[in-house]
Amino acid sequence: MPGGPYSLPLGLPPELDRFLRGLASFWDNQQRVSIEGQKDTGAGTDVNVRFVASRATQFVQAQVQSTATSKGGATYSTSNYVSSTRVDCRSNRQQDLTISRNGTNRYYLFLIPVFLEGDGSTYTKFDGDDGADKMAFADLGT
Repeated sequence: MPGGPYSLPLGLPPELDRFLRGLASFWDNQQRVSIEGQKDTGAGTDVNVRFVASRATQFVQAQVQSTATSKGGATYSTSNYVSSTRVDCRSNRQQDLTISRNGTNRYYLFLIPVFLEGDGSTYTKFDGDDGADKMAFADLGT
């Protein structure tokens, strides 16, 4: 097989295949999270969300906000939210979340890549507050 046993099955010259594998590796070593899908069974019910973190993303902060008073709304807030939970993605990059809604307020989900620094106690959130914004966003409805 051109490019060796780990090449992408694109039928490309080995030089270009190696370049594409390197590019894919570079992309996966960035702090990012992507939403793969969501299952909504109707207003006022739970909504299930599946997301995948890149290899470089050790944790993801799952922050739910809503249109209720002092719950953040559709604009990311570091202090006003319904819930905010750090999800460990080191052993499983694909995760599922269940978010409960009340049928009245609109709900929003922010998924924020989080990196544990070398000191073992400092977490860096890529939420745009102090640097790069790498968040994924979903409008979960009512």
